[in-house]
Amino acid sequence: MVNIRFILFFLLLPFIGIGSMNTVPFHMEHGLIIVEAEVNHIKGYFILDTGASDVLINQKVDNIAQRFITAHGETESERVLISSLKIGLLKANNIAGYAMDLSTIDKNVSVSISGILGGQAIYEGVIEIDRVNKNLIFHENLNPSVNRSRFIKYDIVDGVPVCRLSINKKEYAFILDSGASNHFFDNAFITQHKAVFSLLDQEAVVFSATSESIESKYSIKSLLMGNLLLHNEVITSGDFSALIDDIKICGLISLSKLSNSSLYIDTKESVIYF
Repeated sequence: MVNIRFILFFLLLPFIGIGSMNTVPFHMEHGLIIVEAEVNHIKGYFILDTGASDVLINQKVDNIAQRFITAHGETESERVLISSLKIGLLKANNIAGYAMDLSTIDKNVSVSISGILGGQAIYEGVIEIDRVNKNLIFHENLNPSVNRSRFIKYDIVDGVPVCRLSINKKEYAFILDSGASNHFFDNAFITQHKAVFSLLDQEAVVFSATSESIESKYSIKSLLMGNLLLHNEVITSGDFSALIDDIKICGLISLSKLSNSSLYIDTKESVIYF
């Protein structure tokens, strides 16, 4: 039997031994957060992706055991056992993961991608994405000095964080994605609310874990997300009709676009502060 899992393009693992804080440097390409990690005692570069539900290893698939749903349809994968995983001081052993051909990503970044770190969260606590110093910092609790006036609450649906945007007092579900370089909105959603969007005279080449496509760009006049007002932001269109059966997903909100400084993901309270 071929099962269906979910990937877009953090990780609920029994990590141990990090103490009160752990800092892991990262670099960014096309809005993607790329960290160095060690899998089966071999170092490599991995994309930190809140929009994926598992750990994926970049390799050819021989025996199809799983299909992952993406924004561009389904893709094949194979179950693998990860005997050890290390991210900074975080360590975990004997993790179930999946092998998948991620060569499409490799063609668009400057380093060879060894995989994707996905799932609910890579740490049960607070994950700080410090974009100024290019550090990923793991805290046990949210620092009292963090500004809590700008935040987004979310729910976990099929292993990924989902927030709500409001238009005309009606709410719509969007995935909060650290693995997206831009905000992406579903074509049908844009058509339904065309008064909110202005078509721009430009297109975008979009690459995912499995494919490439050319999409249109739009400007948002005004959208409310939690206590955040999205105003005059550029978004990219896409087809999200295949994602999550029990809830209609209308697009992705890029975490990289929400803040140019620090962003805090409180996995205990399901709140993102920025």
